[in-house]
Amino acid sequence: MSLDAQESNITDLTGLEYCTDLTWLHLRSNQIDDMSHLGDLSNLTWLNLDINQRSNISPLANLTGMTVLRLDHNQIKPYRAPGQQSRDVRRRLLDVV
Repeated sequence: MSLDAQESNITDLTGLEYCTDLTWLHLRSNQIDDMSHLGDLSNLTWLNLDINQRSNISPLANLTGMTVLRLDHNQIKPYRAPGQQSRDVRRRLLDVV
């Protein structure tokens, strides 16, 4: 199942957590900051969050089936795991996924 909601002025993803059959989700160019509603969408393999208000992508860490994740032009801050040097968040997420 896929959903294309790019450039839709979305600010809140409440309710999307119930769309558990989603495999493809396009949310480019919205005003989304809270991604907690995406964390349990374990069937997602393709996700585009380019040009949003993202600064924390930790809710996406459990999406281990992800093959494509787009995060360009967001406000992502460096991630530091306990006992590790700071490094680019995208690189850390690739380590997780």
